[in-house]
Amino acid sequence: MKPVRGLWLLAFLTSLVAVASGSPDSLREQYRQENNPKTQLSILNQIGEYFLFLNFDSAYKYFDQVYRLAFEKEKNSRDKEEEIAFKRIRATAFMNKIVANDVYGNPERVLEMVDDLYRMGSELGDTMFMIRSRLSAGNAKNFQGNYPGAIESYTEALKFSEMIQSELHLAKANQNLGIVFFYQGNNARSAFHTGEAVRIYTDLGNLLGKASCLLMLGNLVSEVGQHERAIAYYQEAYEGFEEVNHTEGKFNALLNIGATLHEQGLYREAIQQYNLAKEVAEATNDLMGLSRCLHNIGLSYMSLNQPNQALDYFRQALDIATENNFAHLQAHTTGSMAGALNDLRRFDQAYRHALRSLALAREIQSVSMMSTAYRNLWRAQEGLGNFRRALEYHKSFKLYNDSLTNINTQVEINRMELQFQNERLQDQMTRQNAELESQKAELLRQSTSIRLKRTENLLLITGSGALFFILILVSISWRRRKKINELILSQKIKIEYINEQLVSQNKNISTQRDEIERQKFIIEENNKTLVSSIQYAQSIQKTLLPSNNKLMDYLGDHFLIFEPKAIVSGDFYWVGKHNDQTILALADSAGHGVPGAFLSVLGISFLNEYLYNHNIHTPAQILNEFRTYIINSLNQNRNGHTVHEGIELALVAINNVNRSIVFSGARTPLLIASRDAVTVNNKQVFPENGSLIKVKPDAWALSYQDKLEAYHDLEIVAGAGSMIYVVTDGFTDQFRHLSNERFTSQRLYAILSEIFELPTETQKQVLQDVFQTWKQQNEQIDDVAMIGIRI
Repeated sequence: MKPVRGLWLLAFLTSLVAVASGSPDSLREQYRQENNPKTQLSILNQIGEYFLFLNFDSAYKYFDQVYRLAFEKEKNSRDKEEEIAFKRIRATAFMNKIVANDVYGNPERVLEMVDDLYRMGSELGDTMFMIRSRLSAGNAKNFQGNYPGAIESYTEALKFSEMIQSELHLAKANQNLGIVFFYQGNNARSAFHTGEAVRIYTDLGNLLGKASCLLMLGNLVSEVGQHERAIAYYQEAYEGFEEVNHTEGKFNALLNIGATLHEQGLYREAIQQYNLAKEVAEATNDLMGLSRCLHNIGLSYMSLNQPNQALDYFRQALDIATENNFAHLQAHTTGSMAGALNDLRRFDQAYRHALRSLALAREIQSVSMMSTAYRNLWRAQEGLGNFRRALEYHKSFKLYNDSLTNINTQVEINRMELQFQNERLQDQMTRQNAELESQKAELLRQSTSIRLKRTENLLLITGSGALFFILILVSISWRRRKKINELILSQKIKIEYINEQLVSQNKNISTQRDEIERQKFIIEENNKTLVSSIQYAQSIQKTLLPSNNKLMDYLGDHFLIFEPKAIVSGDFYWVGKHNDQTILALADSAGHGVPGAFLSVLGISFLNEYLYNHNIHTPAQILNEFRTYIINSLNQNRNGHTVHEGIELALVAINNVNRSIVFSGARTPLLIASRDAVTVNNKQVFPENGSLIKVKPDAWALSYQDKLEAYHDLEIVAGAGSMIYVVTDGFTDQFRHLSNERFTSQRLYAILSEIFELPTETQKQVLQDVFQTWKQQNEQIDDVAMIGIRI
């Protein structure tokens, strides 16, 4: 596992407003003395900028005040020009609110706001606002570890910057794309975009941007083993950051020098550099930087064959990364912990950490971290004696590792570095040419002065004649101007009349706009009331579902995944006890949200009442009674009108003495994963997928059917340590991000067959990670529920 390298924090590069000049007190005094509303709002905005790096709440308060005041002025504007001016001020204040959230690490809030800024820019015809919205969106997604989303946003910013030929924003977009591709392990693409950024920053004379790109240049040459050149680039970057007094940049340069010393095998010298960087991070409360330093110190201790010390530092780094949702660092540090645990021969723990790091690496689509995860999975399975699985993981490791070292990457890095060195020479030649041009200009000025003196006498001779001619022209022009003024006066009267009509129309429009705002407020309040009511219904539904303590008491070693699509759920689960039996139900009601929740309450009520009032408790008998209850409660098939709304359900009775199982299902199967033989009604059954057996249910749901057939009990015997699973179809029906491919039962069965011997909590974590990686930004299409029980 390589050390985490530092890159200058993107928020500071891509979205910042100018720092305000003057103290808050002097600016407030200017505000009190100013009468022009636009200037007043500009001063308030400057006060917000003053607090931007000092206090989020103060900065945000002023930006929000400018936004609200500009909105009021916009609504009461006297003409279209004034309305647009205040709308632009409002958009700028809104952008600054986004910047404040960007700077203080609130990516969720940034993503909620950026589309509104994009819309404002589109309405104003101002592409710059649209660029800033895409850059901030990219920052937030990068902060969350959503690299594909960040690439999409930065690419949009790049296209808009090319349209308006904004060199500075072209550089920013290219630089940020270079950083994201580096995080993904795509060094060839990273080198191309970083090279473009260096070229533009050099042309602009932007020292800060150029220094930050030198960091990336050092990272890229270090990736191909050119450590001395990497350190030279980092030192040059440090000097550039020091020249502009940029603490964050200096921190990253120190961190990267330490990482390069580590890669040279100078581990104790690397730890010294990391501690220097750590002091800077602590002084500036840079939590991401602190996590990086702790992680890198742990790696150096691993290389010094001190894995226990390494684990201590990894745990500290992971705690910070997890608490602050630094997805990239979570993936990196979890992978490093897996490596340390493998070194300590704690292979079971290493395997769990490696699975977690693989899920995180897939989520952020980082090739290098997937390579590391597969390497740790291979080592862990080899240590556990599972050589077939170890071989499969080794093949995956080889595939991803080879993709990191292809020749295209080296070629692109060399091309970029050569371009950078050529641009340095070109810059020197440009300065020399400028000096020569200056000398030529001075000679030309002297020559021109001599020629002017020669022509002065000629001008004096001809001047008198020209003056007389000009007087004649002025007289003619005065007569013409008089006629034009009379015409202008007539047009002015007509324009004033038209303006009066426009003012009247604007008043009518303003009245209509106020009415629309009032209606919008009413609708929003109604929506809030409706959501509040549904949230209250959710709290009621939660009280009806078994508590975690009850599930643990009744089921023992188990896990539960329960993810409603909406606030309330149509899926539900239930447990009960009768004599020596524990009875478990997992159900999928027709529909989801409020309609499904009504059926779930109906189902839970029936099961509670049945358990209390009846002595016969085989699953099939319960389902037969349950179906009758549903048909009667919903008045199905009354007056010739057939209604098929119902419930699909798996019902399992577990004998607490001998752990035998009786199952009956209404269109919901029972899944069993076991290394031992499994019998159903005294007949041995065999796996359909790996180690997984599917016990098929009856094919009719709990609802009215033209022919009502009885449900059947199935008696099941499985060895100790086996797992039984019940799951609704929301998991397997989920569509994949981008491709819209269904997850399918086959994929789920393959995963359960792979992980059933892991601890139940680890199984739950793996399944949740797989589901989220599959879904990503796609909408969840149905309620998701799954229960797994260790026999």
